Amino acid sequence: MIVNETQNATVGSRATPDLQTNEDGSVDIYVGPTPPPGMESNWVQSGPGRGWFPYVRMCGPGADWFDEDAYALPQIEKTDW
Repeated sequence: MIVNETQNATVGSRATPDLQTNEDGSVDIYVGPTPPPGMESNWVQSGPGRGWFPYVRMCGPGADWFDEDAYALPQIEKTDW
């Protein structure tokens, strides 16, 4: 788990009341030492020069989650903000 000044390492539909979603319902999550402007609710603070890894928690997933041909998590993309 990420230990940070915000004492929060979670972004999600239940954990983040002001979560910002895209028009198609998807969510962009930002991980870095500082948040991108206007996206603080979708941000997880990481430590400069420290590693991290993502994990996905599913509550009551349907069969589609376990079918590799039906659903695949999107790739993580490095961005500059």
